[in-house]
Amino acid sequence: MFQQQLSTFVLCNILILCSSGIAVASSAFCTTQWQTANQARSQLNFQALINIREQVRNPCPKEVFTHVENLMTQVAGAKAQTAFASNRFVDTNYWLNQAPTTAWYILALRGDMAAAQRNWTEAALHYNTALDLSPPQNVRKELITMAGQATVLSGTLTASIQRSGDGAGLYNSRGSYSSIPAPILFDYDQATLTANGRASTKRLAAYVSKRLQQQPQLQVTIIGHTDNRGSDAYNCALSLRRARTVQQVMVTMLREYAIAATRITIQGQGERVPFPVSSLSPPLTAEERFALDRRVEVTFSKLNNHQEASSCTSN
Repeated sequence: MFQQQLSTFVLCNILILCSSGIAVASSAFCTTQWQTANQARSQLNFQALINIREQVRNPCPKEVFTHVENLMTQVAGAKAQTAFASNRFVDTNYWLNQAPTTAWYILALRGDMAAAQRNWTEAALHYNTALDLSPPQNVRKELITMAGQATVLSGTLTASIQRSGDGAGLYNSRGSYSSIPAPILFDYDQATLTANGRASTKRLAAYVSKRLQQQPQLQVTIIGHTDNRGSDAYNCALSLRRARTVQQVMVTMLREYAIAATRITIQGQGERVPFPVSSLSPPLTAEERFALDRRVEVTFSKLNNHQEASSCTSN
């Protein structure tokens, strides 16, 4: 996991006085507790870490206490992961709740738990929040895919984007993600939005407006996708009509931010670009795969540097 180092500040200031003015610790005591905590971490001894935390709570610098709590979170995460791998969800939840601090891997595992139970809204919230906690590059790609997958399957953007346009993870308006999937729902075989679809489109529009305002060098393309039921030509036309519907809602909101409507273009990909299901995903039903394919995607590129994607229809 992520072993932390004792800061120079702690080494230089480990002999401290408490608020009452009484000398409470020597460098030897706190340094020993630091090393003992590291050993307990390697042995996954959570109870030992609890005991050490209580011993260093008052006499040692805050950095020592924080270090021990971070180690406790790592051990809780490891035990939760072991339980989850054995489908012991009660034990998984128990250990997740024992973590005293927030870490990306705790949130990612909460997302896995929710996904396994088909609670896609909760999974989307956890995965997207985990992305904002700087996970390592070797897991970031799959976490991005799972965040998008859970969001689309949730059928709503309420857990991912606030009405103001602020969001987490993929939907953080200060982010740098070039492609954002969104669960925009339409009436069956139509390009008219359902009530839920209109609410999600407004949130997506708020997010896009805020991001374009904060990053004026960008432009956006709205891409419509369908599942593979129906002919290729029909799906191409339907996906473009749906992209245009989203564009119309978005342009109205852009005017409120004085953002030029020319910064939004649309495309229709039809059934030609299925959603890239994560290798870490639980098994999906056929209907869930259809739902992933029936999505709207928003891509960002630099102004005047837009590369036209290979698509069945574009405008």
